[in-house]
Amino acid sequence: MTMEFTFNTDKIKAAGYSIESVYNAMKDNFKHNGLVCINDGETLIFEGLGNNKDHGKMVFMMGFLTCQDWFLNIVSSWIFRDDGSYEDVLRQVNEKLAKGELSWRKNLNKKAASY
Repeated sequence: MTMEFTFNTDKIKAAGYSIESVYNAMKDNFKHNGLVCINDGETLIFEGLGNNKDHGKMVFMMGFLTCQDWFLNIVSSWIFRDDGSYEDVLRQVNEKLAKGELSWRKNLNKKAASY
């Protein structure tokens, strides 16, 4: 089970980030949640440790990343692979955002702005 990412370098630069800072933030967040980086080349790939908690950790990270505007503004592809199948997570998130199905994100952003 893996989660794979590519990023738009032009959007990274426009946002004032470096690819290194983005990769470090991603690695730190995945490591903190018990997932390991197995590739940090053009495609950034994370996987679990091979135990029964991996799926839950991956799902948690999907929810966490969906809440991160900085991430959604720079990611080019986001794929979840499991047992020979894959899901285009970025396409699904973008479709739900376009339909207003992730309205909790708006409430989350409003709450954060009020602090």
